[in-house]
Amino acid sequence: VAVLVWWQGKSVLGGLSLGLAGWLALSTLVALARRVGFGKPGIWTRLKAQPASYWSFVIAHLGLAIAMVGITGMSVWAVQDAKVIRLGESFTTGGYEFTLKDYRVGQRENFDEEVALVQVSRKGQTRANLRTARRFYPVRGMVTSEAGIKVGLFRNLYAGIGEGDRMKGWVVRAYVHPLVNWIWFGGLLMALAGFISIIGTARAGRRKEAGS
Repeated sequence: VAVLVWWQGKSVLGGLSLGLAGWLALSTLVALARRVGFGKPGIWTRLKAQPASYWSFVIAHLGLAIAMVGITGMSVWAVQDAKVIRLGESFTTGGYEFTLKDYRVGQRENFDEEVALVQVSRKGQTRANLRTARRFYPVRGMVTSEAGIKVGLFRNLYAGIGEGDRMKGWVVRAYVHPLVNWIWFGGLLMALAGFISIIGTARAGRRKEAGS
């Protein structure tokens, strides 16, 4: 994996980390397959017969492997950039082209609003249209920002609009976060493993009390 990643011009350490995560997941699944006799008759019966503690072990290790992939993606390949661009102009970061397509000013009951539409494309194909806004609350003298977000399995795309005007352009911030959602999914699996372990321990305790 490290050689392949290096050959593609990516981080060797990132490749090693992904390789370790893959090894952890694969070894966990292989151990499970051997334990239940994968490929032999009666596999479903043996799967159901596994104690909760073992399923907790399997799910926790798979969750850790998935979280490692997400952490590696964010630590090694996450990129961000900010440029001053006018309507119709674009810049590229992380292999994605961010184009400022529209900018409008509006007024609401308790705040003034600047809304921008940022189109994200890759290799000539539109991947997302991100709506981002800045809001000014006159009473409190406070400015807030609302980023446009495109959530995906392999990456999240973000865009934000900053200060500027039609003559000079506006500050557009772009973020590409690879595999960030894998961190949350892995964390949820590990939490599920802990829950299964607690339930399994409680049930085992009740059975022991009933048998005594």
